[in-house]
Amino acid sequence: TTEIYTLSLHDALPICTLLIKGNCVNHTYFSWYEKAVESELKIAQLYEYYMESIQPAHFKKPLPRSVYLYFMHGNTLDFQKKGLLYSNLITYEDESSEIYAHYRDEMEAFAWNQLERRNIDDRLRIIYKRFIIERALNPERVKALYDVCHAYLITTKLTNMKFVQVIGEDGTVTQKVPYTEAGAQMFLYSKLDRIVWEGKDGRHYADSIPYESKRLFYELRYMDICRKYFSSMLVSKNTEEEPEMTLEFVQKTGVEKFTEEELFILCSKSIRETNYASNDFLTYLCFELFRKEQYDRVILSYLARFYCGATREMKKLWKKAKEYEVYTHDLSERILTQMLFAQELYGEVAVFEDYYSEGAYFRLQQAYLVYVSREYVINERKIERSVIDTICREYEKGEETQDVCKIAVLKYYSERKYDEMIRKTLKKFLQEMCGRQIYFPFFLHYEVEWLMELQLWDKTMIEYRGQPGSRVVLYYQLQTEDADVLDYSTEALVPMYDNIYVKRFVLYANEELKYYFKETIDGNAYRSEKQTCTRKSTKGMAGRYGRLNDIVRSRGEDRKRKMRDYAAEDKIASEIFVQY
Repeated sequence: TTEIYTLSLHDALPICTLLIKGNCVNHTYFSWYEKAVESELKIAQLYEYYMESIQPAHFKKPLPRSVYLYFMHGNTLDFQKKGLLYSNLITYEDESSEIYAHYRDEMEAFAWNQLERRNIDDRLRIIYKRFIIERALNPERVKALYDVCHAYLITTKLTNMKFVQVIGEDGTVTQKVPYTEAGAQMFLYSKLDRIVWEGKDGRHYADSIPYESKRLFYELRYMDICRKYFSSMLVSKNTEEEPEMTLEFVQKTGVEKFTEEELFILCSKSIRETNYASNDFLTYLCFELFRKEQYDRVILSYLARFYCGATREMKKLWKKAKEYEVYTHDLSERILTQMLFAQELYGEVAVFEDYYSEGAYFRLQQAYLVYVSREYVINERKIERSVIDTICREYEKGEETQDVCKIAVLKYYSERKYDEMIRKTLKKFLQEMCGRQIYFPFFLHYEVEWLMELQLWDKTMIEYRGQPGSRVVLYYQLQTEDADVLDYSTEALVPMYDNIYVKRFVLYANEELKYYFKETIDGNAYRSEKQTCTRKSTKGMAGRYGRLNDIVRSRGEDRKRKMRDYAAEDKIASEIFVQY
């Protein structure tokens, strides 16, 4: 890292471009993004990566004005980075400025949205204090405000803790929250609430665990508002007791009787309290909220674990889950399995790359690679470079690689440049395929030395793609200059792979191949157009084939001399190189 900072500002453009291309958002790269933003360099997604790489806790100055201007027209930042943007604007920008006026409604809507989700941190505290006013409160917002005012961050220096639980006055577990490196956020409403810890070994601890609790948001004016509201609610509660809103109550009463906000709060609460336990009705509710764009990271995590539906819907869920950095390995596996089973793959490469990077199930990985390779070889479906790289990587690791995958790699690189490492793999693939008498016309695009070694240098190949289950017969006529016209010869072809038929010939400079194919299936015969094929050769080509072509093109004494030279060399070669 220290070596990077010695580079000049002139290097910011290419470096930031490469960092963005590599999806580098770690805070160690922030200085480069900061240089590029301050220099107002024109780089796609620069400002998004600038915000993603900021460490909010260490950023104590105004954001560049260009950042405010850039995000004026909308942004896709997560709630934490939005909170940083808005709180920074509130702290350092004059309320009378045009920029502040433009952001005002957006920030206020964001404040209410985050309050209803019970989110709280240092940035949100600034936003809440600016926009939460009593006249805009409704019953649901008051409940959310009351919860946030009782939010605590629980931390301990012990490292073997898995969960933190809150035991109420009646001895029931009111909350159960996973414990992370950052601690656990909980809501403590009474001095009689007790904290119980659950270790990774399954044991529970009450008073023997030293811990610290930090209240995250406490404002007397908001507490007074809540007390006033609950006092009025107590009066109405005495006259009419409302049933508790639970999943069972909602299912019995009917989803249509409740608002989206009520269902959102219920789902998020139920998931946390049951520690992400599977529930079909809860999954249904969460996905209905997702379709209406009512979700948070908790709901997305739950759906990524359990939702299984239409492929299109799961891909939408996967995309949104990746934006929220939710673990999607199980969801990716369900998407790929379903698409392969239905044999309908579309826009799946990013899903496979994500699945493969997190450790893929071998059989599913192989099935996917074989399917996309076959579609590329047989049906000319576009194949991504990442898929080809994965095939090569697995082969070099010693994993079993199917023939169609090797054929796909050879076809892909027959028209592209390749480095030395890929070159070794390609040569191995060619040797394996040709050793088993599997070959295709695109093999002839590779290096001359390879083709001579594999005895393909002097070959001409023709290809035909038939229908599955058909019988294909080749009709061909090999015509030599100044020779009588011969009848067509016939040969029944065997598929080289699936429905691809390949026939190879040795054509000399004075020969012309005329041919057509006849295909028979279900009693119906189809004939292809007649085609003509010749082999272009240059004077002085290497090997036996090149020498024979030179003799064919020569005339008179020159031909006789070359024939004598060829015969002499052939005799010497037969004496030196003896076959055993």
